[in-house]
Amino acid sequence: IATCSVPTVPWAWAEQLGVGGKILVDVKVAPEAGNLVLLHRHPDRLEGRFTTRWGSFMTMRRRNDKASASPPPRSAHTRRRRTTIPPHPWWNHRIGWLLAQFQGLPADVHIGMHLDPDTRAPTTSFLSAPDGSWATVSLTSNHGHYDVIEGGPTALWDSLERAHQVWLEHEQPDWTRLGLTITPDRQRLWIDTPDGTSWPWPP
Repeated sequence: IATCSVPTVPWAWAEQLGVGGKILVDVKVAPEAGNLVLLHRHPDRLEGRFTTRWGSFMTMRRRNDKASASPPPRSAHTRRRRTTIPPHPWWNHRIGWLLAQFQGLPADVHIGMHLDPDTRAPTTSFLSAPDGSWATVSLTSNHGHYDVIEGGPTALWDSLERAHQVWLEHEQPDWTRLGLTITPDRQRLWIDTPDGTSWPWPP
């Protein structure tokens, strides 16, 4: 068991395992974006599926997370629309949040919540990126729709919606249908089988 969270699996760990050995690793490419994966040692690779339930260890190195997030700046140039996907997928739709990392979401995106100044109850979720892009999403459902306000050069919420569509197109996979293949020169995330739909890991 690797008792820390890592963005990629070092091949040196594979070299310490004999063929047939197993290693449980918490792999996350961004805050909350990943899970525990049980990897099996083959002669030329590590390979395995994510665990049924989501889990997490302390990160090996410091990365941006919701605790350090700051609210996005306000701008006169905003785009308003509605969405039907969960307004804070990093908490209640983590597979969708993971897939969003492979659908054009910029690296080092901050995530967080705006709180009501009086009740301290969450009112909107937000994302902000290093290029100045940001999005806020209302937590209040209007017949299954949530209000989205975006600003900056990158439409951040589009990545979340593309990821949700990928999830639907693959019949809403749970964690056990997702897996990783690790070789000395590359790592890949896949759905169902290693030779099926896949993406380079990290994105």
